[in-house]
Amino acid sequence: LGQPYLPDLYNAFFQQRMYNGDCSGDRLAKWYASYKDHIQPELDDAVMRKHYRRLQSALVENPVSLLALIRALRNEELLALCVFTQLTFFSYDTETEHICLNTNCAPRTLSESPLYQLLNDRQEA
Repeated sequence: LGQPYLPDLYNAFFQQRMYNGDCSGDRLAKWYASYKDHIQPELDDAVMRKHYRRLQSALVENPVSLLALIRALRNEELLALCVFTQLTFFSYDTETEHICLNTNCAPRTLSESPLYQLLNDRQEA
């Protein structure tokens, strides 16, 4: 198999659609994690905090289209966006296809994200 077209991965993740059907976030996390050879992120707390600050500053003023983020961010930052979206720090509007910052979300830990757990487990293996 060739290298996956990564924008398709991110679109599927945010739209929770895969192979022309709806699917759970957990199923998408497993599918996404299967591409670890193409996306090898650093998942430690310091790096994830850095990604969060960058994403937060990009989205603090206005929502941004997912397509624009896919074009502007590196794969590691997009992966962090997926994790933080699972944690409800960001949300995806399916009608406008924009990502926005959730300002009043409850504190959560990275390990509460199914995607983060899967990627972290694979990284430690």
